[in-house]
Amino acid sequence: MAARAIESVDKGDLKIVPEFHKATWRRWLTDPHQWCISRQLWWGHRIPAYLVKVQGIETAEEVWVVGHTEEEALENAVKKVNVDKNKITLVQDEDVLDTWFSSGLFPMSVFGWPKSSNELDAFFPGTLLETGNDILFFWVARMVMMSQTLTGKLPFETVYLHAIVRDRYGRKMSKSLGNIIDPISVIEGVTLDQLHDILRNGNLPEKEVEKAIAGQKLDYPEGIPQCGADALRFGLLANITQGQDINLDINNVAAYRRFCNKLWQVTRFCLGVCGNDLQPIPDFVEKVRINPDALPLALRDRWILSELASLVKTCEIGFKSYIFADITFALIQFWTSKLCDIYVESIKPVIYKKNPTKDDELAIKMAKNTLLVCLDYGLRLMHPLMPFVTEELWQRLPGRTSSSPESIMIAPYPTPEDVNGLESEHALNALNLASDISQKMRSLRADYNITGKTVQFYLTVDAKRKGTVEDTKIDIEVLGSGIVNVLDEGSEPPKGCSMAIVDGFLHVHIFLKGAVDAQAQVKKLQKEYDAAEKSLQSTNKKLSNTKFTDSAPAQVLEDTQIKAADLEAKLGKLRDQIEEFKQLMD
Repeated sequence: MAARAIESVDKGDLKIVPEFHKATWRRWLTDPHQWCISRQLWWGHRIPAYLVKVQGIETAEEVWVVGHTEEEALENAVKKVNVDKNKITLVQDEDVLDTWFSSGLFPMSVFGWPKSSNELDAFFPGTLLETGNDILFFWVARMVMMSQTLTGKLPFETVYLHAIVRDRYGRKMSKSLGNIIDPISVIEGVTLDQLHDILRNGNLPEKEVEKAIAGQKLDYPEGIPQCGADALRFGLLANITQGQDINLDINNVAAYRRFCNKLWQVTRFCLGVCGNDLQPIPDFVEKVRINPDALPLALRDRWILSELASLVKTCEIGFKSYIFADITFALIQFWTSKLCDIYVESIKPVIYKKNPTKDDELAIKMAKNTLLVCLDYGLRLMHPLMPFVTEELWQRLPGRTSSSPESIMIAPYPTPEDVNGLESEHALNALNLASDISQKMRSLRADYNITGKTVQFYLTVDAKRKGTVEDTKIDIEVLGSGIVNVLDEGSEPPKGCSMAIVDGFLHVHIFLKGAVDAQAQVKKLQKEYDAAEKSLQSTNKKLSNTKFTDSAPAQVLEDTQIKAADLEAKLGKLRDQIEEFKQLMD
């Protein structure tokens, strides 16, 4: 049995994911031992073995028989001892079967095996078994060996072994440590006092209870916030790295609850701008996929559709390889950084434009349809990981017809074939460049604490990309919160600007004159400069002291040297900023 199970894995008939668990499989099954299947417990499947007692006859050795039922066992006893059944008394063994023996039959027995049934024919063998890596031998190997022996078939094609959930410090969750987190507490939320009560009502010794309570006060000073089942599921999947256990941090789960809120917000925005009367363009994706010029889409529309196509492919690869962290990361990036932060913000001026022309109305129509497609596909991609919130939001999307699936659960999951042809390299390059530029614009505003004012920006860009930048100028202005002036190659921005570098051939200049109080900035920066200079003098004095350099631990000495270098760099930057503001005062 063991040799056959090893051969199934070696030949690839049975796949184990992650693959490094194959070594454990071989280690356990290479040197098999006899298996005692009886246990002295009060629960379980009682062993169908019976001691045979014959009236008036004493035997030197005990006689045992087995049978599916007591009647069958009695028939076997009659044959074995060759006496009338009325003289036989059967006493069933009080032991029960080892739980792994009983559960080893699970793949077949749940469908009525050994009897034939439609369910057995339809669902056995299965496709995938998902379980913990700590019971690979105890349960999985038993199922494989028993299924192959009793039916001649493997019980499933693939075994996916998930990681073990530990606490945030990497400790195994155990009753003795009092660090077990009840999933219901995370889903529904619980106060710190309620967490304490759970410990006090358990079986821990008083001293251990007090230790655990102290740990709870440190870890959950405000208790555990209500996170919901979707956020908990997503948080666990996001932390699965093949080969590593999950150190569960409730703060991360709470962050995914806020991500759920993000889904609500963008869906609400879509419902608000589209309304219930929006008639989606029929076969929108198919038209763009087959002919990119079939619809008059803006670059921003083509860009987000390209990102959507990339997301679909990432999810496909992630599910097939069971690398769920890649899926969760890609979904978060798409929904937050791309759809919400860039696309939605860039289409707001388009959608809310006053007195729109016919061209404007066409652009609005394209933007609304593009947004709706992104939500439809995005929610379906998210559904296996967040089933509840995605079902609720998907049901509210406009444009549903009588032929639409009743539930997102039975809606088709997007595949790479569905989006093949949506990608536009030109749109990706253009909007990604626009995003980089606008990010530098926002950073410059933050550096000089400029808020609420209309600021002029000047872009010096190479001739090769000037046209691309001009094509996305409106998007850059919206995302970067400023007025953009694109300069010819070799042109200089006006005096009174500060610069940020996007790359070697693209610089962003912010016009500071009139936008900041130069005198106040010089005073503020000079104060910061004096403090940094004083700190550097003190640090250099310490480094010039041979008593310190000779006796200090290597790490302390290295940290002090790094501190001095950082202060030098800071002083250089402050000098440049002070000089810039002084020039504005002239």
